[in-house]
Amino acid sequence: HCNTLQHTATHCNTGAEAISRAIAPNTRLTTLICSNWQTQHLPLAGIKNCVSLTHLDLSHDQLPRELGSVIAECGSLQRLFLSHCAAISVELCEGVGKSTSLTELNLEHTILGEDVCLALGSAAARSGTLSYLRLASCRALKTKELCDNVGQSMSLENLDVSSCYVDDGGATALGDMLAHNSSIVNLKMAGNSIQENGALALALGVQRGPPRVRSLSLFGVNLRAVAPLLSLTDGRWSTETILAHFQDAAVQKWGDGEDIAHSAAAEIAGVDINEYLRCNTQRSEVIGGRVYAMWPDMPREGDGADTSSTRHVSSRASSRAL
Repeated sequence: HCNTLQHTATHCNTGAEAISRAIAPNTRLTTLICSNWQTQHLPLAGIKNCVSLTHLDLSHDQLPRELGSVIAECGSLQRLFLSHCAAISVELCEGVGKSTSLTELNLEHTILGEDVCLALGSAAARSGTLSYLRLASCRALKTKELCDNVGQSMSLENLDVSSCYVDDGGATALGDMLAHNSSIVNLKMAGNSIQENGALALALGVQRGPPRVRSLSLFGVNLRAVAPLLSLTDGRWSTETILAHFQDAAVQKWGDGEDIAHSAAAEIAGVDINEYLRCNTQRSEVIGGRVYAMWPDMPREGDGADTSSTRHVSSRASSRAL
């Protein structure tokens, strides 16, 4: 009858079967933590059949290829933590894309090659529920391959690529993504090597993009240094005011109001507006006529984000970035 089970062990080949038998019939278990197992024999059958499981932590584990199909079929799973895992596969990413419930994926401190980044981007675009993608400190992250499809996502709101060795080329890919996406509201890039050209590409991507129901926050890059290159010479420009200025310009281009913003996003995504709204509200609550995703770990007070208005945005500059 427990609602949380933490099992940290080594060489648990037989233990996996016992845990599967224990958790499969449990209708109250919401959190399962099986970290640091030194085997690929994870309790996959129990995970697949546990109808109440919402949070799964397999960090520091050896992941079997079958995990992808389990994630796709686990209809209650919302948060999946796979940090410090060595075997992130294309099959796993495909399972994430097929999931109808997953809202958060943590792949921090993993190795993501070109094929995996392509598959992960496609999964984010396909998913109608994935809202938070944590990729901080991922080695070999291929930003361009990731961004090729991520921009098509209608549910992704938070993307963390901090300390991923993102350079100006990677920032350009992120800028192109922002030019085709209106769902992302928090993009974290601290600890990278983004210089003037990369900052300019990010700003131009936001400038070309659609209006946003919720305003964008950039963390770890300072757009103030490229304000003159954007022909912004009047006043004391900052990352916040530049983004707000671009948001106002987008509203003037597309028209004001939330319905217009949704229509613009749907047009850019190439989908019907009704399909866009269906996907958008699948993982959200409607409060006061606006659509907001409910997250306990969104930027808190003191984090540099102003959540009081849809027109004000925030940033936190990194010492290594502009």
